[in-house]
Amino acid sequence: MSPVPDDPRSDAQLVAAAAGGETSAFDALFRRHRDWTYRLAYRFTGTDADAWDVLQEAFLYLARRMPSLTLTTSLRTLLFPAIRNLAIKANTKRRKLVAGEELLAALPARSSDQSTDNLLQVLESLGLPHRQVVILRYIDDLSLEEIAEVLAIPLGTAKSRLFHAHRLLRDNPRCRKYFGQ
Repeated sequence: MSPVPDDPRSDAQLVAAAAGGETSAFDALFRRHRDWTYRLAYRFTGTDADAWDVLQEAFLYLARRMPSLTLTTSLRTLLFPAIRNLAIKANTKRRKLVAGEELLAALPARSSDQSTDNLLQVLESLGLPHRQVVILRYIDDLSLEEIAEVLAIPLGTAKSRLFHAHRLLRDNPRCRKYFGQ
């Protein structure tokens, strides 16, 4: 079976087409966002099985909203709170709720790669607000506007938190080699 080519339409165009009943448009949205959705769900749940369940539930949520959905923001911004809430629900079911302070615990497990361990240690040194914006910006690849919307904070606050996170990282002795100091 040959791979399905990427649909060149924007997410908004695909949502409009899917809302009109075009199933291939919904399939294209799924293919485009499934890996990101899985990674985010895995970070929130910490288990492969729960991450797959959350992925399925997130796209079922999207499918249920599809008939009346008009995309006015990025699809990731729309899906993020749903994924987070579904992950919390999955964690509650399994009695292993990942608290907000444990956001990094759901990042990939420590490996034998020293640079990965160093990166995780450095991120752990940041406070939760700074850590959240760094993760959303550089791991989830969200824009500052999307970060502000996802965290329900003003854009200026998102910018400020990222600025201060950069400063904290630059001043951290473990980061000096990355900043040429």
